[in-house]
Amino acid sequence: MKNKSIFTFVTVFLTILVIYALIVNVLLPVIKQNKITEGSVYINKGEDQKPSKKKKTSVTEGSENIPDSLKAGNRSQARTKLLNLRKEEKFLQSKLSLVEDDSMYLVLDLQKNTAVLEFKGVSLHESKILKYTISSTIKNQPADALLNWLSKPFYLKEDSASIPKISFITKIAPKDTIEANQNETLPEPPKRGDVYVVMDFERDLRLIINQTEKPDKEGQESISRLRRNYTRDEITKSINALIHLDRELAIPTVEIVLPKADATILYRALPYKPKILLRL
Repeated sequence: MKNKSIFTFVTVFLTILVIYALIVNVLLPVIKQNKITEGSVYINKGEDQKPSKKKKTSVTEGSENIPDSLKAGNRSQARTKLLNLRKEEKFLQSKLSLVEDDSMYLVLDLQKNTAVLEFKGVSLHESKILKYTISSTIKNQPADALLNWLSKPFYLKEDSASIPKISFITKIAPKDTIEANQNETLPEPPKRGDVYVVMDFERDLRLIINQTEKPDKEGQESISRLRRNYTRDEITKSINALIHLDRELAIPTVEIVLPKADATILYRALPYKPKILLRL
């Protein structure tokens, strides 16, 4: 009887321990994905952060004095103004570096809520961002990390999409010229599929492009398949972390919602290895 009680206690204790480990290392990272990764960024509000024991040099204090022209309000407002100016400087420098490129690039401007296709600084197509979300891995970093992160364009590593990059119209050629002249029926254009795109860039950035319209049954199946793949990858990472006690950190993610037509144009017009500029 005593041995049975000890066995029951040990079994219950180990079960609780396993459930706790699964929740902490598997479920929560997949649901929240809020761990800080190297290179992720945050707009520093100034007074929210606790001062560290060791003074660090950053763009908001220390090595740079706040100009008198920015001291119209309190110190926190002056820091914010200075940070915005520095962000604008980094954005323009990054944009200037792409002027000599011979391919289109995407400017993701979250200040103006626009996604713009550009070529050598000239706007080719502008889309209104109806909604966007920024992951918590981007919302918890100091200002100096923000500036370093935004100082260069992001280069695509790989992407996955619910629609093909290039669409084709298939037409069976007639046997001779007379039959060709009689055949006036044009082939139907391919169906415009529902859009869900996941683009992973170097320096830890993931961009998700989603459409605002509700997808049809076929489109929903394709989108759900993509989402399941990424969820499965996260679960796999978490299980490996549970085994090796070392989980990979979540990728900083920006998700934008566009009209279906604009989302299709942006994805198909971009080159196979595009670059993007991010303006926060």
